[in-house]
Amino acid sequence: MISYNFISKENENNLIKYQYKGRDNSILYNYVFGPIAESFQTQYKQNDQINIFNINIIILKLTLCGYLCVIIPHLVLWYMFPNELSGNIPRSLCAFIGIMHLIYMNFDNVDGKQARKTGNSSPLGLLFDHGCDALVVSVQGISLAACMGFGNTYNSYLVYASGAIPFFITTIDEYYNDFMYLPWINGASEGCLAVGLFILFSAAFGPQWWGEEIVFGQTKRQVTLYFFLFAGIVTSLNIFKKKYVLEI
Repeated sequence: MISYNFISKENENNLIKYQYKGRDNSILYNYVFGPIAESFQTQYKQNDQINIFNINIIILKLTLCGYLCVIIPHLVLWYMFPNELSGNIPRSLCAFIGIMHLIYMNFDNVDGKQARKTGNSSPLGLLFDHGCDALVVSVQGISLAACMGFGNTYNSYLVYASGAIPFFITTIDEYYNDFMYLPWINGASEGCLAVGLFILFSAAFGPQWWGEEIVFGQTKRQVTLYFFLFAGIVTSLNIFKKKYVLEI
């Protein structure tokens, strides 16, 4: 089992030649998150004592640190409210989850930019980065549902699906077309920020705040769920017009 060659010789050569291709047209990424990541890069590049091997390790550490910023608060949430998505989550815990989520976003932007700028992009780095992102989508969907008090209902599954399905469609499209396209509003930037802000709203007003009625007998929680589903559908449909956009 250990000595089995899972990758053929031909594919090993292709693996060495692999280069990531993609375009992120996100407004927030290009005008806010990108420049923030660039500022961290500038400070990092001033240290000329770091060799290429260490740069690779540091990039993977950035990715791992970003993932831990999400998984640690989630484990705290799970420890305090095991198997329960409708508990009275303390505001302080919601604040911890929301702030750490925003920190994760910055780690996620910095590691990719650092890898590309230093010429150290690799299939392993891409697999590790996107693998962590896939886990974050799952974990943070559950944390969001808990912080907003959706409870152990099908609505919590819908909250999770509104983020997981667009992520899956984007990733499977990249697999078959060898190009990752993210439109001007996408889940990786705008969606990720929205998740953090909604959790911070729970920190500011408490999870019960989402249960207040606003229009036509609908609660803030239900209206927000409709928004999540609408955003998830629009983001997913964007993938079908990708070819047209890229040809322009």
